[in-house]
Amino acid sequence: VWTAVLNDADQGYPYVKRFAFESLAKKQSFIGENPQSSLILLSDKRYPRFKVTFGGADEFREPLIVDAEVFIAEKSYKAKGKRLTNLTVSSIEEIEPRIVEEEVSMKYSGEEGEETQISNDENNPDNFSNPSGEPSLFAEEDL
Repeated sequence: VWTAVLNDADQGYPYVKRFAFESLAKKQSFIGENPQSSLILLSDKRYPRFKVTFGGADEFREPLIVDAEVFIAEKSYKAKGKRLTNLTVSSIEEIEPRIVEEEVSMKYSGEEGEETQISNDENNPDNFSNPSGEPSLFAEEDL
């Protein structure tokens, strides 16, 4: 799922949209039909958030933090999106996601009921990973 913040030239306001590209042989434009519309930012984060800083006559307002997943549901890449604000915007920037993906780890019971943790951390000497990066339940010498 992609999240885009766009400047809609027809309306003059920033819009947010969440979408997945469709597998088609032809070019796909998610920005819109108006050639004056532009991309402000594009994120592939799972739980993206944006900080909207206001300018002009609205400069006195506190920045707006937008959790994109809560703000708008995933739609087609052709959908217009949802207007972010109708106030004057100075800047829009991506900030730390609401939920940060943690490293993949698993626990299993070894011999004598001993609990061992396997992590997908390359720097961990106890990491038994196959070439695809997936954790393995077997030590390399057992393979």
